[in-house]
Amino acid sequence: MIEVIIKNLNKTISVKEGTTLSELKDMVYPNGSSIIGATVNNVASGLATPLFQNKTVRFVTVADQEGREIYLNSLTMGLSKAVSDSVKNGSFIIEHSISGGYFVRIFHGQHIVTKLKGEIVKRKMAQIINADIPFYTFSKPTPDVIKIMEKAGNTAAANLLKFRKSYYTTYHQLDKTVDYVTTGTVPSTSYLKVFDLQPYYDGWLLQLPNAKQADAVTPLALMPKLY
Repeated sequence: MIEVIIKNLNKTISVKEGTTLSELKDMVYPNGSSIIGATVNNVASGLATPLFQNKTVRFVTVADQEGREIYLNSLTMGLSKAVSDSVKNGSFIIEHSISGGYFVRIFHGQHIVTKLKGEIVKRKMAQIINADIPFYTFSKPTPDVIKIMEKAGNTAAANLLKFRKSYYTTYHQLDKTVDYVTTGTVPSTSYLKVFDLQPYYDGWLLQLPNAKQADAVTPLALMPKLY
């Protein structure tokens, strides 16, 4: 048995080694549907993370910074799958945060996609989320993970990992989409029901849940002086 301090409740409980954060959540928050992740010793982690030693855990929602990072990284993988599934030679770039969301450019080859094609990507994202597709977590030697990223066409992650000194690297997979994220992901796409992808000047705005009202996205605000 190991001891886990639940920081939210200021209490310590004993659980079996290998208990996942998801299982722990169900023990202490049986109705905690808004919880999407946790910090383990102050490190953001997905709910699939198993615990093998004494830890301090704080569960998080989209109202928490760590929760928003987990949500964003998971939603980005959903966007990646949607682009791959619906745009031939498709790719995208998240450039910066703005208007409570993230400015995205979606490409068909070298060209920015039309508004119609962007709407197709948005509908595909909704289908992926409604399909409740699980996220999987793997840990392999870093050189092997680099090859996996390169084979999947995720050159950005592959190039980043070439500078990583750790022998093993944890990566995440959604169907055929793979990525390296440091925060972990939500357990499945059904956790990502609150989102929007709206035309925004010469790109798109990927919107996340409002931190103060988690069942709605942050309202869009136009910023013409920036474009």
